[in-house]
Parts: sequence; structure tokens; C-alpha cells
Amino acid sequence: MNETQAPDNDHPLQAEEYLTDSVGGEDSFQADIAYPLQESLTLHTLCDIASKGDEDSWEKVRQWLSNHDLREIEEEAQKLGDCNTTALHQSCRNCPPLDVIETFLKDAPQIVRWSDFFGWLPLHCACANSASEDVLRVLADAYPESKTATDRRGRTPLHFALGSTDIPVTAAAVVLLSSTGAASCPDENGMLPLHYACAYGAPEEALHVLTDNNADSIVQTDRNGRTPLHFALGNADRQASPNVVRLLLYQNPDVVNITDKEKADLPLHLLATRAKTLNEMQTSERENATKCLDLYLNANPHPTASFLAALQSLPEWLRDHAVVTPPVKNILNEKISQRFPTAILMLDIIMLLGVFIVSCHAVSESITLRHDAENEGIPSKILSVLYIGAIYFTIWEILQMLSLHSLGLFNTWLSSSENYIDVVFILIILATTIVMNTGAMELDDFRIFASVSFIVIIGNVVYFLRSIQIDFAIFINALYHIILQLITFIVVLLIFLLAFSLIFFTLFVGNDDLCPDNVFCTFQSSFITSITMFLGEVDQNHFLVGREDKMKYDPVSTAFFAIFFFLVVILLATFLIAIVTDAYGVIKDERAEIVFWSNRLDFVAEVDAILSGPWKKKTGLCGNSMHHKGKKFDKLRNLWKILTDLLEDVPDDSAGFISLQVLCVTFTKVVTVMIMILWILIGFVTFGFLWPPQVREKIFKQRVAKGSNDVKEHEQRVMEIKELSKEVSDLENEIVAGMSTNWANIIAMERQLTEMREEMTTEINHIKQIMTMLFDLQAGGI
Repeated sequence: MNETQAPDNDHPLQAEEYLTDSVGGEDSFQADIAYPLQESLTLHTLCDIASKGDEDSWEKVRQWLSNHDLREIEEEAQKLGDCNTTALHQSCRNCPPLDVIETFLKDAPQIVRWSDFFGWLPLHCACANSASEDVLRVLADAYPESKTATDRRGRTPLHFALGSTDIPVTAAAVVLLSSTGAASCPDENGMLPLHYACAYGAPEEALHVLTDNNADSIVQTDRNGRTPLHFALGNADRQASPNVVRLLLYQNPDVVNITDKEKADLPLHLLATRAKTLNEMQTSERENATKCLDLYLNANPHPTASFLAALQSLPEWLRDHAVVTPPVKNILNEKISQRFPTAILMLDIIMLLGVFIVSCHAVSESITLRHDAENEGIPSKILSVLYIGAIYFTIWEILQMLSLHSLGLFNTWLSSSENYIDVVFILIILATTIVMNTGAMELDDFRIFASVSFIVIIGNVVYFLRSIQIDFAIFINALYHIILQLITFIVVLLIFLLAFSLIFFTLFVGNDDLCPDNVFCTFQSSFITSITMFLGEVDQNHFLVGREDKMKYDPVSTAFFAIFFFLVVILLATFLIAIVTDAYGVIKDERAEIVFWSNRLDFVAEVDAILSGPWKKKTGLCGNSMHHKGKKFDKLRNLWKILTDLLEDVPDDSAGFISLQVLCVTFTKVVTVMIMILWILIGFVTFGFLWPPQVREKIFKQRVAKGSNDVKEHEQRVMEIKELSKEVSDLENEIVAGMSTNWANIIAMERQLTEMREEMTTEINHIKQIMTMLFDLQAGGI
């Protein structure tokens, strides 16, 4: 079992050290249930046999505590049982009620500080067995130092709480247990509580408590170099795992690129290991693993050789999903359009075609020479292409093995069936070439051997084309799946053919008038004739009997032929056509993208592994050298863009059809086209190495279309947009309603201001009249 996987039946946080069962076993527990309370049962035993949700068992503990005085309770509480456990330890292991724990802490407060043989405090036991938050709080308050106390394996109570799978730990409990720094305490394996939380799928709220105030813990590694993300993906089938992975990647996306120390495994390797254990019936677990994979890929991991190898190691059902996701498609497009993969593709094509053409000529020549008694074989000069091809493919396989070995991924080479096919192909080329070179082997044997060689060579050529064009990939994969689906059909067909061959043989054998000329007189010829009749070649004269002057159709054999024709020729042939058509349709419609991108992944991973081999630094395929080369080929990209821009240059129409400007533009375009053609030819001679990036991308890049996953995501986004639009519409209505109310208030205020202004005008006029009268009176008095 993977060490990052949270085991189901060997929980590292369960009390595996407690090897004893309940005292007295099952019989005594049942006897205890039968009687209200037996004085012979000690407090330690009562606490041990009590269980969560069984109020009767805890009521007996309460009765014992109420029936004894303080001295007796303290004396009994301090007694040590198996593994130096106290009654408080036993109670905490069984999800105790709060009042029972409070009684222990009131009458025997010192035992909360006592650890058992394994260094477990009562708080460790309570956390490991999903005790209530109130119980954890009173234990922690009674002995605050217990929150950071460690057992013999360096684990704090927080480790146990986060590793409990019975009841998910609450965020409040994590806050309580981590308040004095327990979140930063590693165990003996260097695992922080966050590692445990990710391995066992703690709730998202609890994870926030661990990471919000300690973001560095996300990239902290245990002694094997594994991050919390390793543990989360190592248990990707758990229901909480997608939320765990989402949180980790949201807070630190770079964690996807951290490898462990033992095997240099990425978190994706651990996801692959776990996914391989999930069968077809575990649909929800597979769905969880798929969600985790999508989150990982969307975090844009570095497209290293280790990453590509991890993708290859995924089980088929998950790999089929991964290769059609946009992140993986973009990575493969980018990788295959680089200079080295392009050169390898072109070299492979040239070598395969060279081997095939030369083999055809050499085999024909060798057969001709073998008629000569002094046959000395074909000269090595003629067979040099075959030797060069065998050496080329051999070197390629050796480089691939050395590269994978240096990366610690040699098992990837061993587990790939394609590599064994390549080895067989190399051996066939060498053996055929040597036989033709030396003139060994008799003519008839050589014919058979050469025929088998042609099958292997042609099959390898067709198989190689699957990584270049999607149509070849569909055809090859369809052929494979059709053959698998035809196994049952072929067995049934053979049974029918053998049965009717035997029937016809039985009807005709021993007939002196027909045998031995009739095809049904021997079982072998009868079987071959049945096959040809199934394929549509029917000769009714086979069923004529009698002498030449009185030939007639035998009624029995004719009846059996009619049955054969209906069952085999009509029904089974129709089934065959239906099976082939349906299988090819499924492959073309549903698996076209999967087939093509899976093949491209295999090729890109193979090339990238070689580029990442032990000679990487010596050959300048990394570091500053690659950076400088990248700048040089960026210049090639810019130069090609300049040339394409020149072709788009349009002269001014006002200058006329024949003018100096038009002639200059035309001449420039002609020269540009010649330069581009010459450039493409030079690039072809250098196996695409000197092609501008745009040419390689045009040839090898495939359009990244929306897959089913993208459609689902798009539909989900459309629904979210519709919901958001509805909310905005509701908000708009509320705002309009509010504005209407406010507008009415504004109008009312405006009316009030108008009335006030009219009143003020009236008052001012009244004051003006009074002032006029006062002036008149004053003037009259003078």
C-alpha cells in the first residue's frame, strides 16, 4: 500500500497500540447488559465497555460515580489497566458524555496529565475517536499543555483529530487544538497535521484554519519529501479530496511541481497509483479522482518528463479523460512542434520508408539469387540502409531506457507494450538483413521468414502513422477494438462452419459416384468449401448426385445447404457487418480524440524522456544554453512573420495597374515566396530543425476543440450566468422600486419647497408693505 494512502483497516491514527479487547469479552458485556449493575465491575471496566450512543452503558458509569465517595473515585481513577491506561483514557476512547468527563476532572484532576504506555494523553484518545467538541475543550482547559504534547511517534492531539474518519473534525475543534502551535508540529515522519488532514479528507473549513495563518505548510514536506498535495491525491477517491485539492492549489499552485525524495514522484504519480485500485463499480470514487485530476491539470503543472510519465501511468479510464483536457492538449501541441521532436518524427518516417523500400527490393533480389547454386548473399552495400535503420532504432531504444532509468522511471519502459513491439521490429530487421547478407536459409524457409518480416515492417509503419494523423489513429484503434469484439463472433462462426462441414462430409463420403471428385468427400476440403460459401462463393453443382447422364439435386444435402445459407451466409454475415460498422462508428465518434491524443502523449513522453536524460547538461538541452537557443529561434519566428507580412502588402490602387509601386510590391512578393520555399527546403533537409516555429506548428499542431468536459463546464457557466442575471434583475427591480419611492419623496419635497417659497414670497411682500408704511409714517411725522 502506498504510504500516502489513508488505509481503511489499518488506520495509522487509530489506537493500534491498544491490542486488548474489552475486558471480559463479548459474553461478559452481554451479561452486563442483562443486569443493571454488578459491583464486581470496576470503573475502568465500565468505561471500557461503554460505547457511543449507548446511554445505558454510560448511565452505569454515572451510577458508579454517584455511589462512591471522592476518595474511592480518586483511587479507582488512578488505577492503571492494560498499557497503563486509566479509566479516563478508556472513557475518551468511547465518545463519552461531557458530564462524565467533568466528574473525572473534578474528582481526579491529576489523571488528565497522565500518558499511557504509548505516550497518549486522554486528549489524544478523545481526538482519535471523534469525541465531541465540548469534551475536547474541557480536557484542553484542564491541561493546556496537552494540545502540543506528543506521543511516542511525535503526534499531537491535532494529528489524531484530523486523522479521524468516523466524524469529520470541526473548524472550531481545529482552532482549539492548534491555538498553541500544534499545527506546526511534525510527527516522527515529518508529517504536519495538514498532511493528515489532506490524507483523510478533512472539511474545507478545518483546512482553512490550518493554512490561512500558516501558508508555508502547504509546501512543507515530510521526511520522504511529500507535500500535503501528495497525500491528498494519494487518497483522491475520498469525497472530500476535490475540495482539499482545490484549496491547496488555490493558495499555492506551484505545489503541483514538487517531487518527493524517494522516487522523484509528482503528486500525479500518487493519483495514478490510487486510481488503479478503483474498479468499475466504484463510480463515485472514480468521479472524485477525476475531479482531483482536473484541478491538478488546470493548475498548469510544468510539462516535464516526469509529468508526462505520470500521465502515461494513469489507468486507461482516467488517462482517456486526461488526454482530451485542454491543458494536456496544449502541452502536447507545444511539445511536438519543437525542433527536436519534429526532427525525430521526420527521421522516423525516413528510416521506416527506407527500411520498407529497401526490404522489398532486397527480398526479391535474394529470392532470385537463391536459385543460383553459388549464392553468396546480397552485398552489404545494398543492405546498408537496413543496417543503418536497425542501428538508429536500437540507439533510440537504448537512449530511452537510459533516460528513464536516470529519472527513476524505468518501470514505465518495462510496462509499455509498444517498447516490446519496437524491440521485435529491430530484431526482425537485423535477422532479415543478416540472412539476406549471408545467403543463409533454404528458399522455402526464406519465403516464409520474409513474409513474416514484411508483416512486422508494414505493421510498424502503419502503427507509427497513428501519432501523426488522427485518421490513422482512429483506424488502428478501431481495428484493435473490432478484433476484440469479434472474438465471440469468430468462435460461434467456427462452430457453425465445423458443424456444417461435418454434415456435408457425412452426406457425401463413401459415395462411389461422386468421390473422390466432390469437394465434400474429405473433411478438410469440406471445411474450406464451407468458408468460401460463407464468403459468398457458392456453386450449386456441389450438391448434384447420380451418374453424369442422370444428375439431380440431393434433397437432404440441398435442405442442409438451405439451412446453412440462412444461418451462416445471411444471419452471421449480417451480424459481422453490423458489429464492424457499430464498433468503427463508436471509435470514430466517441474515441477519435482519445485515440489520437493518447498516441501523441506516448510519442512526446518518449522524446521528452530522452531530452531529460543524464546527458542533458552536457549537450546544452537545458539551462542558459536552451534560453539562448530559444532567443535565436524567436528571431526565426519574427523573420518568418516579416516575410508573411510582406506577402500581405497591397499596393495603392490610385497608382494604376502598371506603376513603379506595383512592380516593386510584385517583385518583393516573388522574392519573398522564393525565400520561403528555399527556407522550407533547407528545413526539410535538416529534418525540420531549421524550420521557423510557425511551419512546425502548422504541420503538427492540432486544434484544441471543446471536449465533453468543456461543454459541461460551459453549460454550468451558462447556468451560473443565468442565475446571476436573475439576481441582477431582481436587484435592478429593487433599485427601481427604491428609486421610484425616492422620486416620489423628491417630488413631495419639491412641492413643499414650492409652497415654502410662495409663503416666503407672501411674507416678504407683507414685510415690504409694512416697511413702506413705516417709511410713510416717519416721513409724515417729520
